Amino acid sequence: MPVHVSKPNMDTPKRGDPMYDKTYKFGQTTVHVVAPPQMTDEELEKIEKEIHKTAWAIIQRVEREKQSARDRDRHC
Repeated sequence: MPVHVSKPNMDTPKRGDPMYDKTYKFGQTTVHVVAPPQMTDEELEKIEKEIHKTAWAIIQRVEREKQSARDRDRHC
């Protein structure tokens, strides 16, 4: 079970280890943070557009399902 701690016990600066961008120690638990790779503005924009497109598809699907449920309830 995770333990909520407002501040880590130890903040280890980047150790030259290319696998981790940051390492924290919470009691006896070690957390390694891996940041996304550097990207160009164009790459970032492409990802943001894909997120936007996917989010709208989810919203539209949820709305269609809500409408279908309302239609079924009216006919019962």
